[in-house]
Amino acid sequence: LFIVVQTKPNASLLGRLPGTRIYRSLERHPEAEPIHGLAILRIDASFYFANAEFLRDTLAEITDSPKPPHTVLLDASALNDLDSSGDTAFREIHRDLNRSGIDLFIAGVKGSPRDVLLRSGLYEEIGPQQFFYTVDAAVKRINAQRKLKNVPIVESTNVR
Repeated sequence: LFIVVQTKPNASLLGRLPGTRIYRSLERHPEAEPIHGLAILRIDASFYFANAEFLRDTLAEITDSPKPPHTVLLDASALNDLDSSGDTAFREIHRDLNRSGIDLFIAGVKGSPRDVLLRSGLYEEIGPQQFFYTVDAAVKRINAQRKLKNVPIVESTNVR
């Protein structure tokens, strides 16, 4: 049972709660609003060999849809640990998204997983400008970059 639970951790697509800078599960919070063209995914588990395939499969479902997002934002705030298999999976995910023309941003990486990304060189490969302390800060940057490229942005709400 432990192994099954670890290989399929809770993963949630997030949306913004109206009038706030708070992002919550679209499934559990029907009032949360998705942001057009942006898939915000939170994984609620450590990321290691047992569940690396799960994250790849989950992202493939999102990006292989008829209308794939222009950007994937991983909310890593619930990620407490990252081993070399998880780091390798992140590297493959980044490269796959890059080949598909989908940008990858990561928010909320804690100290220990960040240390692994720094040691492996993946932090530099992805690019320090792709990492943010909060989901809200990442969404603001993503929207600003889309505006610079003259790509219409569909905001879900006005944020106070």
